[in-house]
Amino acid sequence: MIRACRDYFEVEVEREVGLNAATVASFLWDIMRLDPEMKYRHGLAWVKASYRFISLGMLVILDSILNRITANRMKGKETFIFIDEIYLLFMHEFSAQFLFKLWKRVRKYGAYCTGITQNVDDFLQSHTARTMLSNSEYIVMLNQAATDRVELAKLLNISDLQLSYITNVEAGCGLIKVDSSLVPFVNKFPRDTKLYRLMTSNLSEVTAQR
Repeated sequence: MIRACRDYFEVEVEREVGLNAATVASFLWDIMRLDPEMKYRHGLAWVKASYRFISLGMLVILDSILNRITANRMKGKETFIFIDEIYLLFMHEFSAQFLFKLWKRVRKYGAYCTGITQNVDDFLQSHTARTMLSNSEYIVMLNQAATDRVELAKLLNISDLQLSYITNVEAGCGLIKVDSSLVPFVNKFPRDTKLYRLMTSNLSEVTAQR
């Protein structure tokens, strides 16, 4: 797989710079693994090649997930998929379309997809993502920014009263959409527990534990 990815990277660099760039691409590939910041020190050819390379990488990962779902189905197992910062997959057309098809198909294979994102506005800039969100059976919304609330209200038909449950609310409070129903919730998890300390992503709390 690494050899195939490297070959693809060389082809893309050669395509952009217009000459035999295999040696240059090989060098860039080696440096990239050692120096992730190098992409900020090179030009347009690097950016274009990297964009296609990232798209390929996302497709490889998504395809491997589909293969695992299929294998689990043959074994009679359910598969639960959690995609953090899901909006990143919609920055690339190929991965967006693949995920869209996966989202519609996985229930037939005994799998369940969950997408997670902090800023809905980034997510809703994609028409494909908007379609996926509007067709999702279960959505949990926590405190939302003003612009995000407006878009969610239009997409999910949320009333002004219901919007109040995701407007300037504390952590653990929000609105759940289940099928066509919208239900407010309050989930005050005890902070003096081991489970809370394992789950918290609050940097100050994590630092205080060390």
